[in-house]
Amino acid sequence: SMVILASNMMTLSAAFRISFRIVALRSAVGVAAGTLFMCTFSVLFGAPLFQAALKTLAFGLTMSVLAVVPLAVLLGKNYERWIRVVARGQPETQGEAQMLAMAGGAVGGAWLG
Repeated sequence: SMVILASNMMTLSAAFRISFRIVALRSAVGVAAGTLFMCTFSVLFGAPLFQAALKTLAFGLTMSVLAVVPLAVLLGKNYERWIRVVARGQPETQGEAQMLAMAGGAVGGAWLG
C-alpha cells in the first residue's frame, strides 16, 4: 500500500508541476498583453504618453495584474469564453463571476480614483 501511495504522490506531483507551468505561462502572457492593452487604452483616454511615460507604464502594469491576469489564468486562450465573460458580461461559473467582479472593481476603482 505504501508503494501505491508513493506512486499516487508522484502522479499528483507531476500534475501539479504541469499545472503550475501552465498558470505561470498564462500569467506571464497576461501581464505582457494586459500591460500593452491597458497602456494603449489609458493613452487613448488621455493619459500622457511622453510626459509621464513611466507613470503610464506603471498604471498599465498595475491594472494588468489586477484585472487581466486573473482572467487570463482562468480563461486561458479560449476567445469564446473571453467574449462571453468580458464583453457580454455573462459568466457561467462562480469562478468566472468572481474574476469578472474583481476586474470590474479594479477598472472602476481606477476610474473613480
